[in-house]
Order: sequence, then C-alpha cells, then structure tokens
Amino acid sequence: MSLRLTDDEQAGLLRAEREGISLQDAPRRAVRDYAAKGEHRDRVAEAAERVRARPRRSP
Repeated sequence: MSLRLTDDEQAGLLRAEREGISLQDAPRRAVRDYAAKGEHRDRVAEAAERVRARPRRSP
C-alpha cells in the first residue's frame, strides 16, 4: 500500500518522527485512533437511542 500525503500531512509525519514515532507507526496510530473514535460515537448513539426510547416519567 502506498500513502499519498499533502505537504502539510508530510510535515506532520516528519514532526512525529522527530518526536520518536516511526514513519510507519504514525499512520497506524492514526487509523487506530480513527477506528476507536468511530466505535465510541456508535456506543454514544446507541446509548442515546436507549434513553430516547424509555417511557417518560410523569411529574
């Protein structure tokens, strides 16, 4: 797989390398973070739906 980056993305990748993150690990971390955030959004949406589906209490 080849990864095409903009100049700004490439600069960010090189900055990560200067901070001790390998050029291979930085994109892998980004993918893992993206997937984790998506899973979190899904769990929040499911929880919100359960709350909306509950019958309302009378005052």
